[in-house]
Amino acid sequence: MFINTKNLHATVILLFTALTLAACTPTTANRGHIIEQEDLADIVAGRDTQRSVVKKIGSPSTISTLDANIWYYIGLTTEKRGILDPKQTDKKVVRIEFDSEGKVSQVAEITQDSIDVPISKEKTRTGGNKVTLAQQFFGNLGKFNTPVNE
Repeated sequence: MFINTKNLHATVILLFTALTLAACTPTTANRGHIIEQEDLADIVAGRDTQRSVVKKIGSPSTISTLDANIWYYIGLTTEKRGILDPKQTDKKVVRIEFDSEGKVSQVAEITQDSIDVPISKEKTRTGGNKVTLAQQFFGNLGKFNTPVNE
């Protein structure tokens, strides 16, 4: 039986090229609330309440710590190619404010750039003494109250 090595090499190269290109296909991931513009337009100030907003677009990503009447919906889309780190392709932050009666007073999309805070791997130094296991063990001897006979 004779195998045509020329065709075999071409097939292997073609298969290798196809697999390499498929590995570079981007993978898209959505995180948080990706609110469509139509859903956002459906929320009307003065008419909708907190309950109706939750029914229409879901629970908020976060509620302001300083004012419980301000809700934030945060959505992020990332794209990852092969072994490379994911890159942010889209971000949408929507702020919904409610009045004292719980009705929507303002709906705004926050478009200003956010600050990327880098994570530090440094450790915070704390005060106190470095005590060994033996110092802890022997330092506790005699510190406990003895029972008093009455």
